[in-house]
Amino acid sequence: MIKLKISKLDTKEKIDFDIQSEENASYVICDDISLFEKDKVNILINKENIPEIKKLVNALKKDDSRIIVFNTDKGLLRIFIQDIYYFQTYGTDLFLYTRGNNYLIKSTLYQLENLLKNDNFVRIGKATIVNVAKISEIRTAFNAKLLLVLDNKQQLEVMRSYVKSFKNFLKL
Repeated sequence: MIKLKISKLDTKEKIDFDIQSEENASYVICDDISLFEKDKVNILINKENIPEIKKLVNALKKDDSRIIVFNTDKGLLRIFIQDIYYFQTYGTDLFLYTRGNNYLIKSTLYQLENLLKNDNFVRIGKATIVNVAKISEIRTAFNAKLLLVLDNKQQLEVMRSYVKSFKNFLKL
């Protein structure tokens, strides 16, 4: 998809820069015209813009149409990740919530937390993982908790012991 070609990076920049070059890339990001490749879309940048380019490329690499498959008591459930609002457990049952439906799935919150950690999902309580892309409001609540209002008007509480990690996730 994307190849990065920078003429001279110091060691610190190389360590911090995690975009992987791809040999069969259609797009080439360069800081020097002499590094351009024939039959490719070449993008010329300033080295000072590398952190912003990194964010852009990582956003482009993320596939918003990714599908995830869950086992349910009725068979397999295929669902787009961006359609998921949150996961919540009740006793030993784990439910997946979308805009208009909820599904009983066979998994654990721990497994989901690891599976979805790079997809804007964060744990907000012992029993809940939320898709931060679906949050429309964050309000303060009693006892140092936060109240999340999702874009479907559903409200969820960020438990007190998870507030710090939630804020860190959102870089607040």
